[in-house]
Amino acid sequence: MTRTVGPRDSRTVQPPLCELHARQAMNQCPHLGQGEHVALRVRSPRLWGTAGALYTLTAQGWHVHPGDVWLHKCDARQRGLLASKLVRELVGVTIVDLAP
Repeated sequence: MTRTVGPRDSRTVQPPLCELHARQAMNQCPHLGQGEHVALRVRSPRLWGTAGALYTLTAQGWHVHPGDVWLHKCDARQRGLLASKLVRELVGVTIVDLAP
């Protein structure tokens, strides 16, 4: 069973996983079989931008912003970003039932 979900501009830094390996993970990890986990199928995982440590040059020297910052690929601040993750926009998302 699948159903379409939204919103269109959902974003993630999690890597994709095929349905076969998602089922294997559910069978082998007791934590995935419990709680509020959901499997999603994405028609178009478009590159949105990057996430990482954002550095800004100030009069006192370099300042790093706390925590990861997500920046759109066209954001001019990308020049000061030490990227550690790709951010993908999820388009055409449906929920997938992984139950056997």
